Amino acid sequence: MRKFVSLFLFYSLLMMTITGIVLYIMPYGRVAYWTGWEFLSLDKDQWDSLHTIFGFLMVFFGVWHLILNWKSFVSYFKDKVKNTMSKEFFVSTLVVVFISTGTIMNFQPFKGFIELGKKIKESWPTPKVLPPAPHTELFSLEKVAVLVGISKEEAL
Repeated sequence: MRKFVSLFLFYSLLMMTITGIVLYIMPYGRVAYWTGWEFLSLDKDQWDSLHTIFGFLMVFFGVWHLILNWKSFVSYFKDKVKNTMSKEFFVSTLVVVFISTGTIMNFQPFKGFIELGKKIKESWPTPKVLPPAPHTELFSLEKVAVLVGISKEEAL
C-alpha cells in the first residue's frame, strides 16, 4: 500500500508541476478563449481541470501518505538528543512563513517571479479583432451580432 500511495503522490506532484507551468505561461483567459489557444492539443479549460483534479488527488494522497508515515513525521518535530523542537522543523517553518509573507506583501524576488509570468502571458499574440465583451465566445451568434451592431443574417 505504501508504494501505491507514494507513487500516486509522485505522479500527482508531476502533473501539478506540468499543469502549473502551463498555467503560469498560458495567455490570459480572454485571449486563450477568443483565439482558441491550445497547448499539446489541450485548451485552457482542460489544463485548468487537470490542475484542479490532480491538486485534490495530491492532497488526498498526501494525507494518506502522512497517515501511513505518522511516526516518522512526528519525529521530524523533535530533536531527541536535546528534547526540543528540531532545527529542521524550525528552519522549514521559518522559510514557509517568509515565502508566504513575501508573496502576500509583493516583495522581491516573489514580485519579480509573478511579473515574469505576467510578461510571458502578455507576450502571446493578441487577436487582430478583440472580442466585443468578456467571454464573447460563450454568447449566441444573435447576441454577438447585436453587440457589434450588425444583423444576425450579416453575421452568418
